[in-house]
Amino acid sequence: MKVFNLNLFRKCIIVLFLICFPVGTIYLINRAEAQEAEKDYTKSRSGKKDDIKSNYYGYCSPCHGDTGKGDGPLAETLEQGVEPRDHTSAEYFSQKTDEDIFNVIKFGGAKAGFSEAMPPFDGQLSDDEMHGLVKYIRILCKCKFKK
Repeated sequence: MKVFNLNLFRKCIIVLFLICFPVGTIYLINRAEAQEAEKDYTKSRSGKKDDIKSNYYGYCSPCHGDTGKGDGPLAETLEQGVEPRDHTSAEYFSQKTDEDIFNVIKFGGAKAGFSEAMPPFDGQLSDDEMHGLVKYIRILCKCKFKK
């Protein structure tokens, strides 16, 4: 019968520690960073006035642009003939009810008879957040619905 080699056992423990400790540390650091990023993300979705602007910049400005003129960085990548709506157009938005605008945000452009390039945000944003975006679009166009 072979005798248990204590020195070999100690060496194995040290090697395992040297491998597991750095890997575990990296995992915990990455997990903490991910949780912090999640806090920032949910903070911007709380429905407060500043957060409505954050939601606009996060969800709308890639196509519609920071100022809402339809000149975002992704505007040129849309299919030919498709241009993002200019949210500063009082002429257009004064003809649309808040519910019309809300429905395009919630259900997407295709459901409202527009381009499929406008995605639906139902499931990504709450109804309150989408109503906040409607209010923000009203600020950009400086208009209200006119009958």
